[in-house]
Amino acid sequence: MRGDIVVDQIAGSDIARGTLTDVVDTIERGARISSAIRQFRRIEPRPSDVSLDARVWLLSRHAVSFCERFVVINRGRRDGVQVGNRNFVIRRGDGYRGVLEDWERMDPEYPKEVVGELWVIDVRENASVAWIARSSKELHVGETTEMRKGY
Repeated sequence: MRGDIVVDQIAGSDIARGTLTDVVDTIERGARISSAIRQFRRIEPRPSDVSLDARVWLLSRHAVSFCERFVVINRGRRDGVQVGNRNFVIRRGDGYRGVLEDWERMDPEYPKEVVGELWVIDVRENASVAWIARSSKELHVGETTEMRKGY
Protein backbone atom coordinates (compact mmCIF):
# COMPACT_ATOMS: atom_id res chain seq x y z
CA MET A 1 0.00 0.00 0.00
CA ARG A 2 1.43 3.35 -1.01
CA GLY A 3 -1.36 5.52 0.37
CA ASP A 4 -5.08 6.11 0.54
CA ILE A 5 -7.46 7.88 -1.83
CA VAL A 6 -10.72 9.51 -0.85
CA VAL A 7 -13.06 9.61 -3.86
CA ASP A 8 -14.56 13.09 -4.22
CA GLN A 9 -16.39 12.76 -7.54
CA ILE A 10 -17.39 9.92 -9.87
CA ALA A 11 -17.58 10.93 -13.54
CA GLY A 12 -18.26 7.57 -15.15
CA SER A 13 -17.95 3.83 -14.71
CA ASP A 14 -14.15 3.97 -14.64
CA ILE A 15 -13.34 7.66 -14.10
CA ALA A 16 -13.23 9.40 -10.74
CA ARG A 17 -11.52 12.29 -9.01
CA GLY A 18 -10.10 11.96 -5.52
CA THR A 19 -7.65 13.23 -2.94
CA LEU A 20 -4.55 11.25 -1.95
CA THR A 21 -4.04 10.92 1.80
CA ASP A 22 -1.50 9.17 4.05
CA VAL A 23 0.96 8.74 1.19
CA VAL A 24 4.06 6.69 2.08
CA ASP A 25 5.56 6.14 -1.39
CA THR A 26 5.52 7.68 -4.87
CA ILE A 27 2.16 7.44 -6.66
CA GLU A 28 2.01 8.29 -10.36
CA ARG A 29 -0.71 8.48 -12.98
CA GLY A 30 -1.82 4.98 -13.92
CA ALA A 31 -1.07 3.42 -10.50
CA ARG A 32 -3.40 0.58 -9.58
CA ILE A 33 -5.96 1.02 -6.83
CA SER A 34 -7.87 -1.51 -4.78
CA SER A 35 -11.10 -1.42 -2.85
CA ALA A 36 -9.35 -2.20 0.43
CA ILE A 37 -10.75 -0.25 3.34
CA ARG A 38 -8.52 0.72 6.23
CA GLN A 39 -9.78 -0.66 9.52
CA PHE A 40 -9.13 0.85 12.91
CA ARG A 41 -9.42 -1.30 16.00
CA ARG A 42 -8.65 -0.44 19.58
CA ILE A 43 -6.31 -3.05 21.04
CA GLU A 44 -6.22 -3.35 24.81
CA PRO A 45 -3.22 -5.00 26.49
CA ARG A 46 -4.05 -8.55 27.58
CA PRO A 47 -1.88 -10.50 30.03
CA SER A 48 -0.45 -13.61 28.45
CA ASP A 49 -1.56 -17.06 29.61
CA VAL A 50 1.78 -18.60 28.56
CA SER A 51 5.48 -17.81 28.45
CA LEU A 52 7.11 -18.48 25.11
CA ASP A 53 9.91 -17.43 22.80
CA ALA A 54 9.30 -16.41 19.19
CA ARG A 55 11.20 -15.08 16.20
CA VAL A 56 10.48 -12.13 13.94
CA TRP A 57 9.67 -13.60 10.52
CA LEU A 58 8.89 -10.43 8.58
CA LEU A 59 9.11 -6.65 8.93
CA SER A 60 6.73 -4.32 7.10
CA ARG A 61 8.49 -2.11 4.55
CA HIS A 62 5.85 0.61 4.19
CA ALA A 63 7.33 2.85 6.85
CA VAL A 64 6.65 6.53 7.26
CA SER A 65 9.61 7.02 9.59
CA PHE A 66 13.03 5.38 9.85
CA CYS A 67 11.71 2.20 11.46
CA GLU A 68 9.10 -0.33 10.44
CA ARG A 69 5.85 -0.35 12.36
CA PHE A 70 4.64 -3.96 12.05
CA VAL A 71 6.21 -7.41 12.28
CA VAL A 72 5.10 -11.00 11.82
CA ILE A 73 6.20 -13.46 14.50
CA ASN A 74 6.33 -17.24 14.22
CA ARG A 75 3.87 -18.04 17.02
CA GLY A 76 0.10 -18.07 16.79
CA ARG A 77 -3.17 -19.36 18.20
CA ARG A 78 -1.89 -22.94 18.60
CA ASP A 79 0.89 -21.59 20.84
CA GLY A 80 -1.51 -19.63 23.06
CA VAL A 81 -1.01 -16.17 21.53
CA GLN A 82 -4.00 -13.78 21.78
CA VAL A 83 -4.74 -10.29 20.48
CA GLY A 84 -3.36 -7.78 22.99
CA ASN A 85 -0.47 -9.96 24.19
CA ARG A 86 2.88 -8.19 24.46
CA ASN A 87 6.29 -9.50 23.43
CA PHE A 88 9.69 -8.14 24.35
CA VAL A 89 12.40 -8.04 21.68
CA ILE A 90 15.50 -9.43 23.42
CA ARG A 91 19.19 -9.09 22.63
CA ARG A 92 22.25 -10.35 24.45
CA GLY A 93 25.62 -8.83 23.76
CA ASP A 94 27.80 -5.78 24.19
CA GLY A 95 26.33 -3.88 21.24
CA TYR A 96 29.43 -4.33 19.10
CA ARG A 97 28.77 -4.66 15.39
CA GLY A 98 31.53 -5.72 13.01
CA VAL A 99 32.22 -3.72 9.86
CA LEU A 100 30.61 -6.25 7.51
CA GLU A 101 27.82 -7.31 9.88
CA ASP A 102 24.40 -5.73 9.55
CA TRP A 103 23.47 -6.15 13.22
CA GLU A 104 25.07 -7.13 16.50
CA ARG A 105 25.62 -10.76 17.43
CA MET A 106 23.82 -12.63 20.21
CA ASP A 107 26.23 -13.58 22.98
CA PRO A 108 24.68 -15.72 25.76
CA GLU A 109 27.40 -14.63 28.18
CA TYR A 110 25.75 -11.20 28.42
CA PRO A 111 22.50 -10.46 30.26
CA LYS A 112 19.26 -10.00 28.35
CA GLU A 113 18.48 -6.50 27.12
CA VAL A 114 14.98 -5.46 26.07
CA VAL A 115 15.28 -3.38 22.88
CA GLY A 116 11.62 -3.32 21.87
CA GLU A 117 8.03 -4.15 22.75
CA LEU A 118 5.49 -5.66 20.35
CA TRP A 119 1.70 -5.72 20.76
CA VAL A 120 -0.14 -8.52 18.97
CA ILE A 121 -2.93 -7.12 16.75
CA ASP A 122 -3.90 -10.20 14.69
CA VAL A 123 -3.50 -13.92 15.40
CA ARG A 124 -3.53 -16.80 12.95
CA GLU A 125 -2.97 -20.50 13.63
CA ASN A 126 0.83 -20.47 13.28
CA ALA A 127 1.77 -16.77 13.16
CA SER A 128 0.80 -13.35 14.50
CA VAL A 129 1.04 -9.74 13.36
CA ALA A 130 2.34 -7.32 15.98
CA TRP A 131 2.68 -3.54 16.18
CA ILE A 132 6.03 -2.18 17.31
CA ALA A 133 4.96 -0.17 20.35
CA ARG A 134 8.50 0.94 21.12
CA SER A 135 12.07 0.16 20.18
CA SER A 136 15.41 1.60 21.20
CA LYS A 137 17.26 0.01 18.28
CA GLU A 138 16.47 -0.93 14.70
CA LEU A 139 14.74 -4.33 14.54
CA HIS A 140 15.61 -7.11 12.10
CA VAL A 141 14.19 -10.36 10.76
CA GLY A 142 15.34 -13.17 13.05
CA GLU A 143 15.13 -11.17 16.29
CA THR A 144 14.27 -13.16 19.41
CA THR A 145 11.12 -12.17 21.32
CA GLU A 146 9.76 -13.26 24.69
CA MET A 147 6.15 -13.34 25.75
CA ARG A 148 5.96 -13.46 29.55
CA LYS A 149 3.09 -15.15 31.38
CA GLY A 150 1.00 -12.62 33.29
CA TYR A 151 2.36 -9.60 31.43
